[in-house]
Formats: sequence, C-alpha cells, structure tokens
Amino acid sequence: MRLPPTLLSLAAALLTPCLPVAAQPTIDTVRVSTRATTRSGHSLEIIDRAALDRLPGLSLAQVLARGLGVDVQLRSAASADVAVRGGNYSQVLVLLDGVRVTDAQTAHFSLDLPLPLDDVERIEILRGGASALHGPDAAGGVINIVTRRGAARSVRVDGGSFGTARLALAAGHGSETGSMRVAAEYASSDGHRPGTDYDVQQLRVALSRTMSGTRLGLDAAYARRDFGANAFYGPYNSAERTGTSLLAVRAEHAAGTRGVVRAGLSYRRHDDDFVLRRENPAAYENLHTNTMLFGEFSVRQAVTDRLSVVAGVEAGQWTLASFRLGDHAESRLAAFVEAARTVADATVTAAGRVDHSSVSGDAFSPSLTMRIPLSAVLIGRASLARGIRAPSWTERYYKDPVNQGKAALGVETFWTADLGLRREFRRGAVELTGFGRRSHDLIDWTKPAVAGSVMPWTAMNVGEATLQGAELAVDMPGVAGFDWRVRAQGTRFVSDLDPAIIGKYALRPLTRSGGLTATRALRAGVTVSADLLHARRAGEDDYTTVDARFAWQSGPWRVTLDGTNLGRARWIDVAGKPAAGPGLFTGLSWTAR
Repeated sequence: MRLPPTLLSLAAALLTPCLPVAAQPTIDTVRVSTRATTRSGHSLEIIDRAALDRLPGLSLAQVLARGLGVDVQLRSAASADVAVRGGNYSQVLVLLDGVRVTDAQTAHFSLDLPLPLDDVERIEILRGGASALHGPDAAGGVINIVTRRGAARSVRVDGGSFGTARLALAAGHGSETGSMRVAAEYASSDGHRPGTDYDVQQLRVALSRTMSGTRLGLDAAYARRDFGANAFYGPYNSAERTGTSLLAVRAEHAAGTRGVVRAGLSYRRHDDDFVLRRENPAAYENLHTNTMLFGEFSVRQAVTDRLSVVAGVEAGQWTLASFRLGDHAESRLAAFVEAARTVADATVTAAGRVDHSSVSGDAFSPSLTMRIPLSAVLIGRASLARGIRAPSWTERYYKDPVNQGKAALGVETFWTADLGLRREFRRGAVELTGFGRRSHDLIDWTKPAVAGSVMPWTAMNVGEATLQGAELAVDMPGVAGFDWRVRAQGTRFVSDLDPAIIGKYALRPLTRSGGLTATRALRAGVTVSADLLHARRAGEDDYTTVDARFAWQSGPWRVTLDGTNLGRARWIDVAGKPAAGPGLFTGLSWTAR
C-alpha cells in the first residue's frame, strides 16, 4: 500500500533506534464518560481477555455475539454484519484502539479488520447513542476493540468441521521504555454450505515507546480475505476478495498532574474485488478502493476534584475509486467538548459535538447523562442523546441487477434515551435498562413485498421509525460452583412505511434475544463453559443455539474443544440461506510470558 508522506515521516520518527521496547498498560482509548460502568450514565459492557478465552468461537464475530444486545449476522466465518440494540449494521460505530474503522463505502466491511482474534485484549460495548463523543453512525452504540500489548509469545493451531484450519503466531519483547509485538494468523475453510469457503491472512505489528514523559505508539496491520459470497447480495454464486491496511500513530503526554494531551493520526485502505457470478467473472465485476485519513487532537483536564473536561477536534478525508460506484471524496471536520461534574456523589456529564461534512453538511449532536447512587448498592443512571448517520457510498451509488442505490438519499437523524438501575450484591450484580430510539429519514433497502425477486432492492429514506426496548444483565459468580451470566433484550419496532413494503436490514431488527453463559473450573486445569442463545427477528421464527467449550491447561500448554450449534437449530441467516449446522473444533496452544 502507498502511504501518505505525513504518516511515513511520523512512522520513521517512532522507529528510530528505540528497540527493544517495553510492555505498557493498555492504552486508554475511550473518553471520560465511556470509560467505566461505575462512573458513567451509559450502558457499558467489557468482555475481557479471560472471558474471551472461556467463550467458544474461532472468530471475532462469534465472540461479539455473546454481548448483551449485540446482533451478529454471519454470512460465513469470513463475513458478518454487527448491530447493537435493535439497530442495523450501519447504526453502530466500530473502533480499533479508539480509531474509527467503520467503512465509509459500506458498513458490511466494518468487521473486516486486520486483527487476529488472539491479539484482542478486550472488547468494550457501549449501548445507546454516542454521536456526541464519537461522531456519526453511533445510533445503536459503539464497539471498541482494544488490542493486546506486551511480550507474551504464543502459537495456536485449530481445526475441525467444514474443513476449518487456523494457525496463529505472536511474539513480543519489552524493556522499561516501551514494547513491540508481532502477530499473524492464517485461516481457511470449505464453508458451511457451497460458496462460503474462505482463505484469510492477517499480520499486525505494534510498537510503543516512552520518551520525556510522552508515550508514543505505532500500529501497522494488513489482512487479506478471499471468500465465496454465494447469495450474499443476491441470488448468485458470487465471490469476493478484500484487502485491509491500517496504520495508526498516537501520542499521549501528561500535562501537569491533572491534564492529558492526546494526538493521533490514522490511515485505512480497503480494497474489494467483487464478482457477481463466480462461474462467469466477466458478466459483472466491481473493483473499488476506499481510503480514510483521519486525525484527532484532544485535551483532558481535571479542573477540580469534582469537575473534569475533555475538548478536542477531528479532521478526516475519505475517498472512493470504483468501477461501478464512480470516484468520490468527502472531507469532515468536527469539534467536541464534554464536561463531567460530581455533586454529592452523583455524576452529571454533558457533551456536544459539531460535525461538518463536504457531502452531508453540518450537524449538532448533544448528550446528557447522569449517574446517581441511590444507596450503597443501588445505582441509577439516565441518558439522552441526539446523533446522525449519513448514507454510505454504496447506498447512494451502487447498482447491480438486484440492488439499486439512490444518490439523493438524505441524512438519518435520531434521538436516543436510556433509564437504568444497577443492584450490586456481595457476589454479582443485576442491571435493568429501558431504552428508546426515534429515527427520522431512516435508511434501508426496500421493495414491494409481493415482488419476490423480480424487482430490485432500492435504497430509500423510510421516514419516521421508533424502537423501544428493555435489557437485563445478571452476573452471578461462584453460584453452585459456576460463574453465570444472564442476558436478555426485547424490542418493539414501528415505522410509518406502508406495510406492503419490506426492508432488508433496518426494517428487519432483532426483536427478542436472550442468553445464558455458565463457566466452571474443575480440577487438574480443566474448565468447561456453555453458552445458550435464543433469538427472534421481525417476521421470522425464533431459534435457540447452544455452544460449548472444554479447555485443559497445563503450564504453557492449552487444549480446547469447541462445539457450535449443538442443538442443531435451524434459522435463516442474513443472506436468506440456512445458517451453519453443528460444528466441532479442536485447538492446541502454547504461551510463554
């Protein structure tokens, strides 16, 4: 990939003789109000590394599906859409170490990340509108994936059903002044049905160094995915090849005892070669490349013991070069401020953000959150926020025999509200949240219900849409020898669209989901865990899946046995085809610290 000169110069400065470098604490990638559930009016869930090791699954998408309110629609292990709180894949913002990676061409590629699964340190899931802090697209929430740092070395081999094979390697080195880490992964499969085969190669390098009180970091990563896309976007045996490059440079400096100054610059490039008919590539092929150059500068200051403020600016340039969509460019500029004030143990946080886009114009996104301790063990919280989602380039300009974009699409705006209670116990906690979202000019792909496959899906602004729901999370560690987590969510979705019109994504939300995860540590290093998921989508039958993991640890060695869809559940995936049946996978890993 060809990188901008500015990024090359910054990378060179970081790479000047500073190796070997040392392990460091996890980078604080999330701003004040989203950092911890105990200090925030937002609903926040953190899936840490220990939980990732317990959960069955060989891909990031499979792990994300265990989150409360997270809707993952797999096409195959190489391609998946993710949404939060009854939204669709375009209404959630995905960050990698705080860097925006949601794809501007289409959010179908938002999980097309250059990141081996074993290099994930934790996943932060913020539920509810967050545009005031993180900008457009955060209607349902924000998913921030934080990568591993440090000097651990590891090798992992997996294999199993559907011809699945995976090899993951990682190595690092550290000293008192910084760290370096290299991770690589290769994975392949024949797929769970014809035309869902894949071949994935990923490489990531992370460097850090502390100089004169300033912490510097450089991450560079690349992933290539070559996969069958049978029925992904229409009734064709399609194929797709993507390449994702990411380079991020960041700096953090302590300004006195109460302030922190941060700056970051990132570059992302995504290449996509889409063939509509695998058996006849010349019939229809779309080659496109989109790039993002994005910079951020912010200052965090604790004004007093009870008042802290964050203020900053962001700027970015997005480009698209495509056979079928044409060539397009967009520049964005934003300024944001957030203030958190503690009064008698209650915390009130107000934030505001102004966005300017050369394509979609100006927008203001405010938010207000409150966290109120009602007793020593009972905490209340509330939030109200406004935000926007601009249509993607695919929604505006894409055309094939079964999908037609619309250049004149308007910007989707939304209001979200939360009201929650958290009750903490000596062992565990219970949290109940009611939430709502009202969208204006909701965007979806639609067509008449009676048209079947004759008429194409057409992008349009639906009009008004309202979503209301409730979610429950229960954590009960050490009960009857197990660690338990219960999660449940139900939503009600109403739009003013003519009932004779059907939608492909936004008008087909997850209306009900519930899950139970149980983990138990046995003797001789053995751990067993099981995860049950029950879900129902608007207009479809409900289904229940059961996944499980058996793990044995002896020193640096670990053996895993994963079973997926053990109940042989049947349901329709996002491509309108049967989802994967039962699978069995084994793994062997070695880790030295």
